Amino acid sequence: MKAIEPLFFYILSCKLYSVGFYIFNILIIRLLYIFLFKFFFYFRFPLILFFIVTLSALRLLFNSLCMITFNYECEFKLDDEIVYSSWIEQLVRSEGLVVGDINYIFCDDAYLHQINVTYLDHDTLTDIISFDYCSGDVISGDMFISIERVRDNASDYEVLFLEELRRVMAHGVLHYCGYKDKTESDEIMMRQKENEKMSMFHVEQ
Repeated sequence: MKAIEPLFFYILSCKLYSVGFYIFNILIIRLLYIFLFKFFFYFRFPLILFFIVTLSALRLLFNSLCMITFNYECEFKLDDEIVYSSWIEQLVRSEGLVVGDINYIFCDDAYLHQINVTYLDHDTLTDIISFDYCSGDVISGDMFISIERVRDNASDYEVLFLEELRRVMAHGVLHYCGYKDKTESDEIMMRQKENEKMSMFHVEQ
C-alpha cells in the first residue's frame, strides 16, 4: 500500500490544486475585464484598443493556467525546476500542442515497481510509468520516474545521469504527443525526437 496511497494523494491533490487555480484565474479575468472596460470607457479610448489590450491580458492569464509540477518520493531533487519546466513547455509547443497539467514524480525502484505491479500487472523494474490525461491538443499526465533505474541505465549506456534523466523525461511527454516505440520504425522515430528535444535544453552559465 506504500505506493498506492502516495499515487492517489498526488493525483488528487494536483487536480484539486489545478481546479482551484483555474477558478482563481477566472475570477481575476472577470475583475480585469471590468477594470479595463471602465478604464477605457472613462478615458474614451478607441474600442478596438480595449479589445487588443484585453485579449493580450487573457493570453497571459491562459499561459499561467499551464502547470508543470515536480514531486519527490526520494532524496533526489532537480537543481533548477524553472529551467526544466520551461524546457518541457517548449518541447510540447514545438509539436504544435498545448501544455496542460504535467506532473513528474521522482521515486526509487521499490516505489515504481509496486505501481507497475498494482496498475499494470507487470512484475518488472522500469525507469518510467506514465498516466495519460491528454484531451485533444492539451497535453496532461502524471509521470513516475525511478531515479535508481535512471542512474543504472546511465551507467550501462555510458552517459551522464542528467542526460539520461532528460531523455526519460522527454520520452514520457513524447508518448503524450502521440509517438510510439513498439515497432522498430517507431523506436527510431522516438530516438530521433528524444535527441531533438534534448537539444532544446539550455542552462545559462
